[in-house]
Amino acid sequence: MIPTQHSLVIRIQGGGSDDDWGRFYSLYELPILAFASSHSLSEAECVVVLQETMITMLRVVFARFDPSKGRFTGFLFHVARCCVVDAVRRRGRREGRHVSINGTGELGGGGELELVDGCDDPADLAERAGEMALIFRSLDLLIEKQCFRPRTVSLFKAVTIEQRDPQEVAEEFETSVDNVYEPKRAVLARLRRMLQALDRGADLEEALAA
Repeated sequence: MIPTQHSLVIRIQGGGSDDDWGRFYSLYELPILAFASSHSLSEAECVVVLQETMITMLRVVFARFDPSKGRFTGFLFHVARCCVVDAVRRRGRREGRHVSINGTGELGGGGELELVDGCDDPADLAERAGEMALIFRSLDLLIEKQCFRPRTVSLFKAVTIEQRDPQEVAEEFETSVDNVYEPKRAVLARLRRMLQALDRGADLEEALAA
């Protein structure tokens, strides 16, 4: 679970500084782009979704967030999802047909706009997608800064995120089961420290040094 950015959100709700807004944008830019991309939007459409989400948050929505009603991540990605829906509708009008988003985020040519499966709450789905996008961005940063080799992070993803059988993963990577569990422990410990730093209001670069 990605921690809510309590201190940063509180500062921005009180007006916030340019630095606070910069941190907010830096923290959520890539997760929102990834969330939009997961719905098969083009790169240009994803950028528009990001801009519309940030503008909406800046103008009116931040003041409406009530922590007693849920986590901020879910609140933010519910706004982002509305912007994704708008982007899909615009594409549908351009193409002269209706385009739907199903529960798996796939695009189709059905006759209606189907947001989510009936058994799931849209805000919960949006929050889970946003949380996973932020986790993947954090893992990518650990590779970019050479904190872990790509192979190590791939092992972690296989057993922790994809929840595959460790023996199966060991055979695929031609290594032992012990060598599967060790990357899991190492990456998980570092990822937890990063998420704790993010919870204190740090951006991704600062969280990396935690």
